[in-house]
Amino acid sequence: MKAAHGDPLAVVEAAYRVEQSDAAWLEGVTRAARPLLDGGLGLCGGLVDFDARRTPPAVLSAPVYIGTPSGLAEGIENLLAVKELGALQARLFASGKPISTASAELGARVLKQNEAVQAHWAPLGVRDMVGVLAADPGGSIVTLVAPQARTASTSPAHVETWARLAAHLAAGHRLRQWARKGEFSDLKRM
Repeated sequence: MKAAHGDPLAVVEAAYRVEQSDAAWLEGVTRAARPLLDGGLGLCGGLVDFDARRTPPAVLSAPVYIGTPSGLAEGIENLLAVKELGALQARLFASGKPISTASAELGARVLKQNEAVQAHWAPLGVRDMVGVLAADPGGSIVTLVAPQARTASTSPAHVETWARLAAHLAAGHRLRQWARKGEFSDLKRM
């Protein structure tokens, strides 16, 4: 994976823009995260409801694709339907790590072993992926998927950075949900 040249603070700022629509918020988060994750094939952002017993996960909003090859959306949809992805999400969710080499390695296996995924991704030059899962306790997950042109690896520093950023993404998303319900209207008056 190519070195990150983005600004982690931009991701934090985007995460706490709580009064935006789902689409605007997700696009802002994805744009801010792109320089930190993009391996040359862009970045996809999404909001999903995670339940390890259900594949595919429920999509909470339309995914955002920034700088991705034409046709990537179909590949993402096929990837969401792959049972191994549910296992990957369960492992990452349980580990508490939002990004890991294990996710990249499993991503490569899923891409190679699943014909439906391979049919869409291989012609686009996608050989691997790096994913970030920022989960809140309610089961909603902010996902960022960066397709990679070669087998990806992540450094411990990159994993640590994304562990912190994922906590902010999850907290920002949770605050957005509370704001919609009016659960912290008293805080606005302070």
